This record gives sequence, C-alpha cells and structure tokens, in this order.
Amino acid sequence: MQANAWWKLGKKPRKGWHHSDATKQSMRDAATGRPGLCGKANPMFGRFGVESPNWKGGTTPERQKLYGTPEWKALVKYVFCRDDYTCKRCGDGHNRSNALHAHHVKPWATNKALRSDPANLITVCNKCHHWIHSAANTKREFIA
Repeated sequence: MQANAWWKLGKKPRKGWHHSDATKQSMRDAATGRPGLCGKANPMFGRFGVESPNWKGGTTPERQKLYGTPEWKALVKYVFCRDDYTCKRCGDGHNRSNALHAHHVKPWATNKALRSDPANLITVCNKCHHWIHSAANTKREFIA
C-alpha cells in the first residue's frame, strides 16, 4: 500500500480541474450506452408511423377507444377474477407498486377477431408485462 496515497492525505488531485467539452460529450455518450446514436446520427431519427420497423398498422386510436368502454373494463375484471388476481408469469398478486395488466397472448394489431376474447387474455403484473415485450424474452413466452 502506498504511504502517501491522496485519499489518506485528504488531498484531491483533480480539484479545480475541468473537463473539456469533448470529454464531457464522451462521458455522456458512454453513460447512455449508445455513443454517437443521438439525434440525426441515430438510424431511427425521423422514422415514425409507416416508416418505423415496429409499425403494426396504426391501431392505437382504435385500441384507446375500446379500452375506455364499460365492456372492456368488465372483460378485464373477468380475466383478473378468472386468474385470481395473480400474475401468470411470476405469481405475484395485485399491489400498488406492481399493478396488474390484461395481456393479449396473440397480438392486438394482427388478430382483430381475438381482441375481446377472454381466452386470448391473461393476467400479468406490470414488471412481467414489460419483460414479455422486451428483448430479454428470447423464447417469446406469452406471445403467440
């Protein structure tokens, strides 16, 4: 061990020094984990709607309309009750910090006939719902 280590002497060797703008940008890029992909450097910059590879037909307004109806709310309540208010992935019950969701096993956008079918809906908690739709779900569990 060094006898004259700065932390033992109470001195801070870089006190009063400042980072250059280039160094600050490098640190920002490193912190985001995606250096150089900000703004126009990002290949997805300006690509939305039909131009996005994630586009699924523009069903959002239709979905919002359905989700506000009393029929949908009754269906969700039925699914939660059927599943005993328990997440089908982790078994966690309803609590304030991890709300329950009704998840479509066969996707909403591509299966219009199954949108309101209780057999196509399962109860999952918020954390599991995010995991189901993430890249971490490599086996595509709960997605048909």
